[in-house]
Amino acid sequence: MKEKFIDLHIHTNHSDGSLTPTQVVQYALRKNLSAIAITDHDNIDAVEEAVETAKDQNIEIIAGVELSSYLEGVDGEIHILGYFIDYRSAELKKELDIFRQARLKRAYDILEKLKAARVVLKDISFITDADKKAVGRLHFAKALVKEKFALDVQDAFQKYLGYDGPAYVAKVMPSAGEAIKLILKFGGIPVIAHPYYAGGKETIEALVKEGLKGIEAWHTKHPMQMIRTYLDWAIEFDLIATGGSDCHGGYAGAENPIMGTMKVPYLVLQNLKKFVTEKNIDKLFSMMNKCCLCPRKCGARRSDGQKGLCQADNKIIIASQNMHFGEEPAIGGDKGSGTIFFANCSLNCVFCQNYPISQLGNGKEISQEELKTIMLSLQKRGARNINLVTPTHYAPQIAKAVFEARKSGLKIPIVYNSSGYENVEVIKLLEGIVDIYLPDCKYCDDTMAALYSNAKNYSHYNKEALKEMNRQVGILKLDADGIAIRGLLIRHLVLPHALENTKAVLDFIAREISPKTFISLMSQYHKAYKAQDFEALSTGLDEKEYRQALEYADSLGLENGWRQEI
Repeated sequence: MKEKFIDLHIHTNHSDGSLTPTQVVQYALRKNLSAIAITDHDNIDAVEEAVETAKDQNIEIIAGVELSSYLEGVDGEIHILGYFIDYRSAELKKELDIFRQARLKRAYDILEKLKAARVVLKDISFITDADKKAVGRLHFAKALVKEKFALDVQDAFQKYLGYDGPAYVAKVMPSAGEAIKLILKFGGIPVIAHPYYAGGKETIEALVKEGLKGIEAWHTKHPMQMIRTYLDWAIEFDLIATGGSDCHGGYAGAENPIMGTMKVPYLVLQNLKKFVTEKNIDKLFSMMNKCCLCPRKCGARRSDGQKGLCQADNKIIIASQNMHFGEEPAIGGDKGSGTIFFANCSLNCVFCQNYPISQLGNGKEISQEELKTIMLSLQKRGARNINLVTPTHYAPQIAKAVFEARKSGLKIPIVYNSSGYENVEVIKLLEGIVDIYLPDCKYCDDTMAALYSNAKNYSHYNKEALKEMNRQVGILKLDADGIAIRGLLIRHLVLPHALENTKAVLDFIAREISPKTFISLMSQYHKAYKAQDFEALSTGLDEKEYRQALEYADSLGLENGWRQEI
């Protein structure tokens, strides 16, 4: 197998790089990189464009940031990289904007010092057009070269911008401890960048006490002996070794970027992901203390054995585990889906066809270790995947079992087969655990949701969750045999006398997720559980109504997926 390489330190034109996020991704693809991290200074705005550009491409985008900081007793700046940071957080963007405003003020101070040194730049659009970008000394260096005040970037720093230069202005920046805490607050992994500039081992020791989790061992300024030293320090201080080129594009435009010149092995990213997964599993378990795993957020102390509104406590109850051949062709295929039915449910659907399991809680207790063993056993029997049916209220135990099973050789995809009534924060924490999301989109009519499932807020939480699922895994991908390996497949059961609800569901999928989304439209409704107590549900599904649903899906261009006959 061809070895895979990554570059976890790249800047775009949203800070002091010369390439747009799209150009960065395109260049990384040309360099055959398997993953890159966007790590702009004080800025996360480039990440979304990079992620969008990389969709359906054979490359992973890691959300990152680089924060400048100081450490008492250390000359110069300490730069802290933050990997897997929550780049969609409005609160984080607000915090970073404070740093950018300080950078902008510093830029005007540098401009005045250059004028005092009889250096007047004609083009200062890199400042005036800065808006959301983080302006730094490199912007000035490039401008000085362009207007012939310096021979190259290095000359510009030596003449004007270096620590002893006439135009040097110190940054207003947080302490290293504050930078590390900010990254941790927003889910990131704090890593010291280019430690070559940051002093010796005592600096690393001080930063570890502040919460540092990694060290950038590979860097273009680090010779091989230095890389070995930093790898030794990573072991000594229990840090994750990372690496990257610190690419800023080509200094004279887009020529000859150094991206990918450091041969950083893919194993580095796997180590980072392992750290993130372990941290996310811990968060999931903490959400059971006062349970908020589902949108009901009942607050039950399930960790202590108290039952939640879902009727689950801290024990895992399953109704069955076996090879299942009744799923969509891409899920079961000819070999079957390794299906585990979990007891109890966060919804109370009056028409539930599995009500003995979901509402009556029929099943047997198993341990987390037994759950892991079941997964491995189903794989050994030839299952195409591990299909977790109604998993929401057991998300922490499931995530832990999957994590341990993968260490023991589990390789087939994990299917999260849920009602779609999800707390989006839980779905975020399942990133990297789940390969295929198979949620329902039952209602876009909250009156129906309240009446039939006792969930008046179903639509809001369902839409949030489905969008996050799509962000994580994207359009369903099939292998050569037509079996799903990764992606989103949405189910919708067409209910009697509810065509407008079905149309609203299909509208949402087509317009807010993607018309390319795979959908399983189901006609299998029949009276079950308490359905006969509701007039609209007391009849079967009308064939004409179902045909209208199919035609409406066609009109929206929703062609991917499967449709049951009636």
